[in-house]
Amino acid sequence: MLYLQEVWVSRMFFKELEFHSQRGAIFETFIVSELIKACFNAGIEAPLYFWRDSQGNEVDLIVENGENLFPIEIKSAQTYSTSMSKALNYWKKLTNSPSAMLIYAGNDSYSRNGIELRSWSFL
Repeated sequence: MLYLQEVWVSRMFFKELEFHSQRGAIFETFIVSELIKACFNAGIEAPLYFWRDSQGNEVDLIVENGENLFPIEIKSAQTYSTSMSKALNYWKKLTNSPSAMLIYAGNDSYSRNGIELRSWSFL
């Protein structure tokens, strides 16, 4: 029963968020808080950071895993467009990073041009 309540709350959350003027910021905060919660529940400190350079390029989330840094962009759009990967492509080129992830509000998860696209529901 608890699972059904969680599904209902998630659907209501996104229905209310659909036309909100701060949709992107709220969605990003929701995703980051879910990742922090998952780390806490696993008993580890959340090694999560934000990155921006002096030219304004930024990545929403950098996950530190030992000496590796894994970039994640978070987008509230329900469909993917190539412009959503701009920051990740910049990061990959700058750091020679082999992988990156984009979490978005859509339903499908797949890879495109070396970037893992993940539906928010995989959290």
